[in-house]
Amino acid sequence: MGVLGELIPVAVGLAMLGVMPMIAAVVLMSSDNGAGKAWAFASGYYLALVAVTLLLVAIGQQVDQGQSESTISTTDSVIQIVLGIVLLALSYRNFRKRDPGSTNDSSPGWLKKVDKVSVPTAFGLGFTAGAVNPKNLALIPGAAITIIAADLTTVGIISTSALFALVGTCGVAIPLLIPLVAGDRKDELLASLRDWLTRNTAVIMMVLLFILGWILIGRGISGLGSL
Repeated sequence: MGVLGELIPVAVGLAMLGVMPMIAAVVLMSSDNGAGKAWAFASGYYLALVAVTLLLVAIGQQVDQGQSESTISTTDSVIQIVLGIVLLALSYRNFRKRDPGSTNDSSPGWLKKVDKVSVPTAFGLGFTAGAVNPKNLALIPGAAITIIAADLTTVGIISTSALFALVGTCGVAIPLLIPLVAGDRKDELLASLRDWLTRNTAVIMMVLLFILGWILIGRGISGLGSL
């Protein structure tokens, strides 16, 4: 359970930073056969997080063979500090991009057409969104190193990676739960959520990246101090 406690902040970061995938899930929920498409999208996203995590763990295990536990822990701490600095830089980039007075929808073109895709295509889009998202690829390596350092069994690695990915998918899964709590008002609530997210993406990302960046830096420095 100790390794899960270390992974939760990173997993929550994945969930919070998945703003565009969350918007995609909202759009899919609003389309024809929306529930099926949105669940397929979220499933693809989840499996991508599991696959990337397991792949990086496998690669890391090969690299770390023969290295001492102290060396692995040092690597883990340094990676977290570096990733934290990267996230702070991305936060500053979003600070520069923000436009508080804007009323335009700055969503990418693919997002405005995603409601027209089929269920299998929605699954593929979800997998792609999870596997090649730069923010995911910035955070998952640190989680993989933490899993490696825990020296788990194969079953432990798979189950831990699956739980890590599950928490990381929570943001994308939120729109799937709206019909259960909103009832007849689901379309109105989905439209409001999409509008708010698309108009405030830069500010949301700026704040979340800033917070998560400092969390990772703090964990990395703490790890180095305990060696």
